[in-house]
Formats: sequence, C-alpha cells, structure tokens
Amino acid sequence: SKNAVISSASLTIEQTVNEKKDYIAQNNETLNFQINYKNTATAAIKDVVITSKIQDSFSVLDLSTLKTDNGSAVNNIITWNSSQVKDLGLLSPGQEGKLSFSIKIKSQLPIAKSSDKNFSFDNILKIDSLSPPLNLLGTQIGQEDKLTVKIATQLQFGAKVYFKEGPFSNSGPLPPKAGEKTTYT
Repeated sequence: SKNAVISSASLTIEQTVNEKKDYIAQNNETLNFQINYKNTATAAIKDVVITSKIQDSFSVLDLSTLKTDNGSAVNNIITWNSSQVKDLGLLSPGQEGKLSFSIKIKSQLPIAKSSDKNFSFDNILKIDSLSPPLNLLGTQIGQEDKLTVKIATQLQFGAKVYFKEGPFSNSGPLPPKAGEKTTYT
C-alpha cells in the first residue's frame, strides 16, 4: 500500500473588499481591497510575486482611479515584487504581510437596454515564487484567490403622459381647465 500526501500551497493569499469577503457595492463608491499573504512552508521563499487582475467585463470600474501601495499598475493588472516590497525578496517561514489598492466604481453604470443588469466584476489574486527552494520543487508553491464584487443598481422609474398618442382616445380640454374633466393615457 502507498500513502498519498496532500499538501497545501506554501504561499497563501486572501483578499477582502471594504473588510468583507462578500460585498455588494454602489455606483460611485470607492472600493478598498486588502490583501493578506503568508509563507506557510518551513523554508524561506525567495522572489515572491503577487499579481491582481481585475476582470471587468461590464466596464463598471473607473480604471483612472486605481491607486496602489507600492505596486505597479498597468491597465487592469497590479504587480507587487521585491523591487516594490522589500519583504517579497525573501519571505521567511511563517512571515506574512499586507498589501492594498483602491478603485472607484463609475458614477453612471453602462445601462443601455433592459438586459443590462446583474453587474459585477472579479479580482483574481495570484502569489508565486520565481525561484522556489529546492526542497519545495515539484510541489505547489503558489495560490490563487478570486473575489466577485456585485454592484447594486438603483431602481428608477420614468413616467410619460400622453393625450394624443396611445391605444385609448382621450377627451377634454387641452391644456386642462379647472372644473372640467380631461383624460390622459
């Protein structure tokens, strides 16, 4: 018989937005992402790289408002490595750290038709090492964490009043006069 050993990733990563894992945002709101990473291995890990990829298929985010602490942002991808965060050069066993970034939701969501609804976007975090230690070769070093942020839309109603259009015939003076009945569709 043989024993199978299942091991967890040596580098772990987790994220929250506005201090929650499940968050429903509003338009024109600033979202603050907190990233927690940790080396759970028994060996130090060199050259750690963390990436955050924002997948915004609905175009609800204002990418010009993206702000990060020590990371380099290109379009919708933020990268942190040892040149920006010194601790990522050599992450000791049990060592952990925090990173953050913020981005704002557009004030007007791109609603053009009735099927434009259920707005959301994903943020996919990845942590890995460019040069894993020899004793960890062949094992999973990095990890991925995906967070979906839903956007609440504001319900709006529009009303129109018709006198000469529509399926019903209307009657009465137009403009209406006090004391006389005028009907509208």
